Amino acid sequence: MVRLCPILLLSLLSILYAVEPSAPLRIGVMANRGELAAKTMWTEFAVWIGIQCGRTAELSPLAINNVKQAVNDPSLALLICNPGLAARLAMEKSFNPLATWKSKEGTSQMAGVILAHPAAGIRTIADLRNKKVMTGVDDSGGAWQYQAALLLNQGIDPAKNITRTIAKKQDDIVLAVKAGAFDAGFVRSGLLEDMIAKGKLTVADVVVVEAIPAEAGFTLARTTQFYPEWYLLARSDLDAATVTSITEACLKMPADHPALVKAEISGWINPLPLDSSLELLKILRQPPFDQ
Repeated sequence: MVRLCPILLLSLLSILYAVEPSAPLRIGVMANRGELAAKTMWTEFAVWIGIQCGRTAELSPLAINNVKQAVNDPSLALLICNPGLAARLAMEKSFNPLATWKSKEGTSQMAGVILAHPAAGIRTIADLRNKKVMTGVDDSGGAWQYQAALLLNQGIDPAKNITRTIAKKQDDIVLAVKAGAFDAGFVRSGLLEDMIAKGKLTVADVVVVEAIPAEAGFTLARTTQFYPEWYLLARSDLDAATVTSITEACLKMPADHPALVKAEISGWINPLPLDSSLELLKILRQPPFDQ
């Protein structure tokens, strides 16, 4: 029987420990359409990210209410989220924007949609007074913030003048309005068209309130002004080499890359300015402007 002296044993253990692979690169993604949908759409992208920096990657779909807690966990290295949360995290200097995505339609702008049941008698924003409205949570850009700011601009207090119910995911908002359970709903641009394409909705099922006409480069239904699309952010203390590798690789991804097709986007561009999102948080008196 071969016996190893304690010093040799410790030396071997230290060598084994030294070649242990790095901890997985944890990537969070805000799951505005549900955690299962986020996992289906973004797992392939997470694997690809890991390959770019020579590490295994681990995807963490995050319900929007859990994002704030998740970003406090130092193991979360990257985050894909809406511009409102991106603006807050950048201002707090805890995360840095690396890129803004391009939607599958090829635009890096998004907007909010106010939809209504055809029989609810809602044709203008003023008609929303005292109506039952299903929305996203306060941190949701396309399913709350954009429409809430628009209502305030027209003299309607969304905290007092509508009866609001919060949904867990945006698809539920559309289906609830379609069924007549709610008079109206707030969702992000592109969702109605996606649900129609997938057979979950028909054009006649809902109406878009005060729809803004389509324009060159943006043909999706919308009720509000434009805001930037979602962002990829890196924790501020993530090593520079990893950040550079990921950023450069993302900016070079072709639109037909399988990971992008699965995620239902068409690419990444340099991060757009967050000024409009910060101004929105000020208008709504949301963190970090809630004091």
